[in-house]
Amino acid sequence: MKITIKNNKGFALLLTLIVMMILFIFGAAYLTSMISETGIARNQEKSELAFFIAESGLERAIRLLVEDNTWRTAALTENMTDGFYELEVVDDPVDPEKIRITSTGYAGPASRTTRITLIITSGFSYALFSADTTDPVVADIDCSTASGSVSGDVHANGTALMGGVSISGELTQGELGDPILSMIEIDMSFHRANATVIYPGGTVINAQRIQNQLIYVEGDVTIDCSGNKGVTFVQTSLIAEGDINIIGGNTLKIDEYNYPGQGKVVSLATKTGNITSTDASKIQERDIKGLLFSEQGTIDFDYLKIDAAVYANNMVFRYALDVDYKVKRFPTIGFVFGTQFFKWEEVF
Repeated sequence: MKITIKNNKGFALLLTLIVMMILFIFGAAYLTSMISETGIARNQEKSELAFFIAESGLERAIRLLVEDNTWRTAALTENMTDGFYELEVVDDPVDPEKIRITSTGYAGPASRTTRITLIITSGFSYALFSADTTDPVVADIDCSTASGSVSGDVHANGTALMGGVSISGELTQGELGDPILSMIEIDMSFHRANATVIYPGGTVINAQRIQNQLIYVEGDVTIDCSGNKGVTFVQTSLIAEGDINIIGGNTLKIDEYNYPGQGKVVSLATKTGNITSTDASKIQERDIKGLLFSEQGTIDFDYLKIDAAVYANNMVFRYALDVDYKVKRFPTIGFVFGTQFFKWEEVF
């Protein structure tokens, strides 16, 4: 039997409706998929942003601990452009010598939590500090022929012979306990990049007064105080790649450079060289405000009056020493503080 469809228009309309329905279903499914994928991508983006915010919180906590390694907090919240983080900084429950930082970052509905366990060098916590980490037995402080006083703590990874120098704080030595293995490093590239003047090695500085300068020397430098009025650094610091030699019997006065908007810079510093002073006859002729620092060398003075501290591999003071430990005079920039990491994890 043969069936003939006479109403072609009705069939075409039906077929069109079926096709449109199929297209609508596929379109709706595609749109739903796109919306879903967009939502997933947005959530993923927020989650990654929350992770980086949490990492920013860790970095902020490390920065605060570098400035003060006794700082702790049960809950600290700080806002950022795209979210905020919450910090918990506590002594590690397993090993109280270590610090545990937990940071939770928030970005919209997303949150991520990261945690690290670490030890941070105590920073500039001593009035006198000698620490040759490659050979601690030579990290000595020799004041055996000197007299005077030190306001603050003293530490030597080697031996501290204090002679007639009195100490208001605590004296610790490597032979009597564990040496401090995590040293503070000077960032020479920072100082060179931010120097107001750069001199070649072999430079002799004998100007009566130098003001508002961060001086960088590409080698050895001599500060000649033999002029009638000596040499005065007013808000001026000197960083040398080599030795810093101070000669002449007149006064050297230093008030360290204050880097605009960031803080103080060490008064005299070298990474590999020595800092030596001769010819002075009393402590008032070597009057320094700010840190004396030699990362790998020796600091050797006949006479020294200083507000801040002395850090070196080794140090020798021969006659008179007057150290007044002043926290406010420690540099906050231009140094890399020792940070030893033990564990990083993301907390789910």
